[in-house]
Amino acid sequence: QKIYHGMYPVVRDDKVYAPSRMVGLYIMFLLDETTEGTDKGWVYGTITPDGQITGSGRMESCMGCHVQAPGDDRLFGLPE
Repeated sequence: QKIYHGMYPVVRDDKVYAPSRMVGLYIMFLLDETTEGTDKGWVYGTITPDGQITGSGRMESCMGCHVQAPGDDRLFGLPE
């Protein structure tokens, strides 16, 4: 497979999806849910393609969607 910008393409339903350009990255990681300054343990972050941090912590723009996730784990969009 051809690598696009350091990443392999994804094939679904006989269609190839490949990145065309680098954009920012959204990151979340989980600590103990009682950790102060987190969203039930979740810490959110955003970075630019060159690695500059553009946001971190309890980001309202992230939390607004994740609090609506089904269940109590704040996750959505992941395969079961």
